[in-house]
Amino acid sequence: MLGREVRADSRKVVILGGGFAGCQVAHDLEHEFEVTIIDTGGGFTHVPDALKALAGFCTPEANHVPLVKLCPLSTVQIVTRMPELALEAKVVIIETTNGGAAQVPYDFLVVATGSSYPSCAAIRCADDGSMVATDYHQLARQENARMSQAKEALVIGGGIVGMELVSEVAARFPDLHVTLVAGRSGLLPECPPMGVARARRWIARRSNVRLIEGLRCSADEGSTTAFTCETKAGHAESGLHIDCDLCYTCVGIVPNSSFLRGTELERRFSKKGFLHTDEHLRVMPDVWACGDVREKLPEQFLASFAHWEGEHVSEVIRATATGGAMPRPYRPAPRFAAVSLGPSDGFLAYDDWTVCWGRLVPLIKFMIKFMIMRFWLPTMRIMRWMPHLRQRSPLAASFQASSDCTRPDPARASFQQCFQGQARGAKVIL
Repeated sequence: MLGREVRADSRKVVILGGGFAGCQVAHDLEHEFEVTIIDTGGGFTHVPDALKALAGFCTPEANHVPLVKLCPLSTVQIVTRMPELALEAKVVIIETTNGGAAQVPYDFLVVATGSSYPSCAAIRCADDGSMVATDYHQLARQENARMSQAKEALVIGGGIVGMELVSEVAARFPDLHVTLVAGRSGLLPECPPMGVARARRWIARRSNVRLIEGLRCSADEGSTTAFTCETKAGHAESGLHIDCDLCYTCVGIVPNSSFLRGTELERRFSKKGFLHTDEHLRVMPDVWACGDVREKLPEQFLASFAHWEGEHVSEVIRATATGGAMPRPYRPAPRFAAVSLGPSDGFLAYDDWTVCWGRLVPLIKFMIKFMIMRFWLPTMRIMRWMPHLRQRSPLAASFQASSDCTRPDPARASFQQCFQGQARGAKVIL
């Protein structure tokens, strides 16, 4: 246990997860409350650069910093598995690294355990901190060694994670042929057209990258290295049978919330296990959720939104503890996404506009990483007050504002039906 001495009458805040959202809450509250961070890794991983570590452009250690350095006034509890919750008694039951058990009482509980790609272990351990730091470092090096020996690699998923993984791997290993299957939604469906066009030009210039769009890719029966691309009707496309040495599936994000099953919080689960929250990100009295474990629009699963949600939860907890005025209901800030296209190219998206591109983007990402990991100075705080450059549909606004999790919500149900329709080939514009 690492931390500081506090007064016995201090209000206790327990944070589950030491990622972007959890660290933001701890950093904001540790001067006023007795803050405890419970994490399985004991360190903060800068997820946006995790793919660079897998490809070998940086070491895994360069993306990892102990939580006690980022939040020096907080107590850090390193556990071997996710804790158990006794919500009525307001106690978190943990198993420590020495095999013992301990009870951590709380006045306010924040769930910030993140999400993961269950079919991609290399990305999963970097994304949700489900492995200790030494295990992540070892796995990243093993994946890098496999890439250096492979001849064919397959990446399934044309979103930001899939595109960045392809760009890092293809640039690092020019002899490795990489196939990107973007699916029916196409390449970078959440990015502005100018950024997508730049990504397409980057792919066209790479002789070792192939892009397949509009088809679903599935593994052949009994195989993990042979895949077939199919149309939306389920018919295999001739000539699109893919044999690979490596496969990375960058779709199907799931929340790290399974440890909450069997508790009162399970009643707040969405169909996929994300936590429903109200307009102040509250799940139930004295329990909040922020980051990727929370139900929200697909376009908001970014580190910047985790920062903003953590800031809002901190403001609400402070107001609740002091009896002060509540802040305004949470409103997502404009969407900023810096997408890397290898080590020396990329584009910066601001809602529906591409505002920066080229060699400046990797430099911007490096500076953001440096300020966060050295001083925890998230530049996203400034962006929170910038104007929106996107006209959002009433459907998306209704989904975001919806807070009732105990009875069916027509707006949420309508959104989910449309999103499922997108998976069947329908076009949904949010």
